[in-house]
Amino acid sequence: IHSFVVETVRPHLTNTSRRGRPVEITVERKVAASIRFLAGASYGECILLLRCQGWSYVYSTLEEVCMAIVAAYPLRDPFQPDILAQTTASFARKAGAHYFPPIAGALDGLLLKIRCPTKGGKKQFCRKGYHAMLMLAMADGDARILYYSVRHSGSTHDSLACKTSPLQRALDAGRLPATHVMLGDDAFSANSAQILTPFSGPQVSGSKEDTYNFFQSSLRMAIERECACACACACA
Repeated sequence: IHSFVVETVRPHLTNTSRRGRPVEITVERKVAASIRFLAGASYGECILLLRCQGWSYVYSTLEEVCMAIVAAYPLRDPFQPDILAQTTASFARKAGAHYFPPIAGALDGLLLKIRCPTKGGKKQFCRKGYHAMLMLAMADGDARILYYSVRHSGSTHDSLACKTSPLQRALDAGRLPATHVMLGDDAFSANSAQILTPFSGPQVSGSKEDTYNFFQSSLRMAIERECACACACACA
């Protein structure tokens, strides 16, 4: 994975020469430190890899690498006809998709753990008991991220984050064809008629509602897996 990421981001990253240090911080070292940090390595290990003296440089390097990845894989408008066609095809291959209209994406909210802000921090304190930022993300059936937005503090409900997002404005403007839907958990039940959510509460086994919930949940697994992976990295 290290070699793949290095070759991916190399056009968007450069070696860094630090004042008073004879050795350059190479792209390879930046990527290695970022991967190790996201995998749960200590600050000390990352500081050694980057040959620096403080955690602030570790964070700035992580941001630099992440921005390079974003530059290498720019997100496109998920409601563009060609992207929409690819997305609906990725869901159509999944079991149970034939019970649903064409699916334009699966939504979820993710809490990204952060350090407690030096001033305040009450808004960032989330329901899970730590300081965080809320990321709203959408993926296709193959777990490729189509959209993300990190605009809200950890105390914000997923529904409100969606309601104030460019994605919601696109839905309200009719950018998503009326024949298509998106999938979300029950947090998004009030956002749009085009966001299909599960029936609330326990359902009678074998009922239509129970069958619907099973396949709706199964088709959302792509975004659930992506968010679980990102959460594991962020909370490491």
